[in-house]
Amino acid sequence: MSSISKKCWASEFMTAFQGLDRRNCFIQNVYSRQPIGIKDFVVDLRNRHRSVWLSEDQVEHGGQLSKLTKYHNWVALPFRHNSAYGRPLHTPRYLYLDLGRHMQRNIACFRLHAHKLRVETSLWHGHTPHCDLCSSEQLQDERHAIFLCSCTFLCCLRRKYAYLFYDFSAHRIVINEEGSFYFSHAGSEDVICFFQYQDNGNYRFISELMDFFQRTEQPNYLAKGYVP
Repeated sequence: MSSISKKCWASEFMTAFQGLDRRNCFIQNVYSRQPIGIKDFVVDLRNRHRSVWLSEDQVEHGGQLSKLTKYHNWVALPFRHNSAYGRPLHTPRYLYLDLGRHMQRNIACFRLHAHKLRVETSLWHGHTPHCDLCSSEQLQDERHAIFLCSCTFLCCLRRKYAYLFYDFSAHRIVINEEGSFYFSHAGSEDVICFFQYQDNGNYRFISELMDFFQRTEQPNYLAKGYVP
């Protein structure tokens, strides 16, 4: 029936084998009414899931990375060894800590690009994705917010958590006597290192950054000269 009708259950069942390394073997087992080795099936299925991430290296219009590309290249933890047993992925450390629901939510939203940076809000508000807090005319994305934006609040926030940036001193620009700073350049490798540095201070920095961008009246907030 599978060769006659694409809507029969056997055809739909075997369509699910598409992309598996042992696809032909599994289909042959179905035809011959032989059991399918569940261990082999699980390993192939996990390999297929991984191929989605490994092939996601496309760049969208304007040089803007897609969410999937950014998550895989900037945020995602390394894969575990692929086998039929155990969890296929590492769990981020912050999910195990008693940080409070608000901070955990902020961290998760920032890692998943569910935030109010203009690179995201421009998709539904129709405004430019470039930063409106500084004069750089750069995309206001996660890399810009963490390293590059020269607005007073973010420079002071970096000073507050300066030890998180000790390994990124090559392009540091200090803006005042208190030591507030931003960076003239930061590459994808710097963003990766920052996210992989799973320190409690890192989580607090991200949470405070998220709180800042969640405020609806950012220009008024900046005008007050608030220093964290």
